[in-house]
Amino acid sequence: MFKVNPDDGTLSLVGHQAAGIKTPRNFGIDSTGKFMLVANQGSNSVIVFTIDADTGKLKPTGEKIEVGTPVCVKFVTKAK
Repeated sequence: MFKVNPDDGTLSLVGHQAAGIKTPRNFGIDSTGKFMLVANQGSNSVIVFTIDADTGKLKPTGEKIEVGTPVCVKFVTKAK
């Protein structure tokens, strides 16, 4: 995980998140910026994390979706 310096756009490392992840293939952030889903190809699951708005750090929610060899995560917005 990285933090962006708003003054010059440089990145600095703020941490790593490996909880429940074996082979991360893809990830997606929901439109609110509160959740990240990680396609965990090696463990046949999608892991759900919350994103701390201040630090950008991820926290496991304990939610896990069992799916065979996921390779991509997409969020779909329902038309009104």
